[in-house]
Amino acid sequence: METRMNNLRTTNHAGRPALTRAFTLVEVLVAVAIIGVLMAVLVPALSKARECTYLTGELVSARELGTAHRMYATDHSGNVPPGFASQTMVTRGEVVAIDQNGKRLTGLTAQRYPWRLISYFEYDLGSWYRDRASIESTLKTNGDQNSELFRYAVSVGPRLGLNQVFVGGSADTNDGGAYAFNPTYADATRRAWGNNWYVRRLSDMTRPTELLVFATSHGADPVGGVTLDGFYRVTPPNFFNRRWSTQTPNPTTTPAQTGNVSFRYSKKAVGCMGDGHAEALDWDQMQDMRRWAPKATSENYVMPPL
Repeated sequence: METRMNNLRTTNHAGRPALTRAFTLVEVLVAVAIIGVLMAVLVPALSKARECTYLTGELVSARELGTAHRMYATDHSGNVPPGFASQTMVTRGEVVAIDQNGKRLTGLTAQRYPWRLISYFEYDLGSWYRDRASIESTLKTNGDQNSELFRYAVSVGPRLGLNQVFVGGSADTNDGGAYAFNPTYADATRRAWGNNWYVRRLSDMTRPTELLVFATSHGADPVGGVTLDGFYRVTPPNFFNRRWSTQTPNPTTTPAQTGNVSFRYSKKAVGCMGDGHAEALDWDQMQDMRRWAPKATSENYVMPPL
């Protein structure tokens, strides 16, 4: 009798083993709480690892750009590429930009730096663009109009912007320092700032290990329906006066408030220096004008009035 009762406790009427008992609500809640704790620990770690991967890629891109910049100077008797060439310089052939098909470019696509440097890497977009796939798949088509959009997108949206005001000189009226190639200001700038107030030759870099050439950027307008995560220029925190926001960047900070510099790596931005090395710089480091202007004598340096 006792043996039979034990069998009834362990089998059902069809002779199959009885189902084990279900978890209690308390046990389920404890399991969920443990999973929540593990996720709280793992997610930030995974996010940090992902950011480190992106940061490493950006550092590699910055070093590549620095190499191309110095290669250009070597090929031009030590003269660095004009930061933002004037249209006259492009028309006269003083600055030449060629696309991947051997076509000579004009207008803004030639005035900006990318098409003048990317040839040193066999026109391989590689890691120079954060959204390379979007540029290639959406804009690089067989139609003439879309091909022009592709060339324009390459010129406007690289992941690192050039310190074009002080490295190479700028004719870009949008960066607030278009004095380098404007003959109207030639005499005034020479008297007030000297001949080498911006870098024309590699030898003008008095502090090459500190002078910023490229920096992580953002702010390009959508092109052909594609939003580009980059920008061709970065502008200094000061010129005649303060130009950047005085507050540390936050999610609501606009590109214009930080000179198009993107502090996307835990409030740091990647910078490529005049000697070709790259490093991550925080807000305070990026605001130091000695990193931007070859003749800056203090972190809050402003250009003398004309």
